[in-house]
Amino acid sequence: MDYVSFSLNGVDQNVASPLPITYTLNPDCTGTYQVPSAGLNFDIFVAIDGSALITIETDPGSGAFFWGPQPRVGFGR
Repeated sequence: MDYVSFSLNGVDQNVASPLPITYTLNPDCTGTYQVPSAGLNFDIFVAIDGSALITIETDPGSGAFFWGPQPRVGFGR
């Protein structure tokens, strides 16, 4: 599950949260992240030490959506 909140041009998009997600992470620290209920697909890149994540939307025709780097928060390594 993922908690989502975002605004577009300063307007809250009122995304219902939490949303079910799926992700894969490969040994080379690349992977994919999907939000099936919203039809969103991303490539992810994780810092080798696990300290940060970068997300890039990969849906055709969606324009470029880049999110990151996102520093790790929460549980210790």
